[in-house]
Amino acid sequence: ANKSLSLLNNAFENNEGGAVFAVLDNEAVDISLSGNTSMGSPYGGFRLTGTIDGQVTYTGQDDFPFILWNTLTVNTGARLDIPFGTTFKTGNYNYLLDVYGTLRAQGSAQAPVVFTSYYDDALGGDTNADADASTPNPGNWGGIRFQPGSSGILDYCTVAYGGGNLGSNVVVQSDEVSVQNTNIWYGRVNGIRIEGASPTVENNLIGFNQQHGISITEFSDQPFALTGNDFQSNGNIAIKASVTDATNDIL
Repeated sequence: ANKSLSLLNNAFENNEGGAVFAVLDNEAVDISLSGNTSMGSPYGGFRLTGTIDGQVTYTGQDDFPFILWNTLTVNTGARLDIPFGTTFKTGNYNYLLDVYGTLRAQGSAQAPVVFTSYYDDALGGDTNADADASTPNPGNWGGIRFQPGSSGILDYCTVAYGGGNLGSNVVVQSDEVSVQNTNIWYGRVNGIRIEGASPTVENNLIGFNQQHGISITEFSDQPFALTGNDFQSNGNIAIKASVTDATNDIL
């Protein structure tokens, strides 16, 4: 069985360095957050960074988020499961969730999994305890990247204000990825960037990204379909494909 860490019904008040900070070194540990509160700290959540091994579950809160304090990497062969009602925040242009193994973020319509800016008070509360002094902006954090050979699902999630060093909220370089029933909002350049892959992309709201809703640079050899998506108020083109020597049929 995995090691486990549970934080239940703790009150964190006026801790200048934040509530919690963990550095993971190829770690396989389940983490569970429930009933925790933070007041008066600029880091009102569970800060973490490092690398994940094994098959782990991070069960969080919507108002006491996990805060990426550098890039969090899911190693090849590892799997990170994130259930409904969990919030992740990040506030650095270069920090991302980098997936070489498997990421399964599966929320619900009532309690989505949220990946957003550290400065976003509307989702996950006032994490930096500055009231209205800061506001979220596209590119506040890097985004989510599915590397070649990875797999994953984003189902009933919100991914917002990313695309820092990646340019896009979500970058997909693997066929074995599904993005569905998810809000992809306010990317610095694109909502989703697809690079040499044919993921499943269906029933999403893809909007308010500064350039394109979806940018496709290359298809894989597998069939690719965009189904039932709603593209709203993107700054340039809803779907932009810039491909070379493509042999795909278009239906």
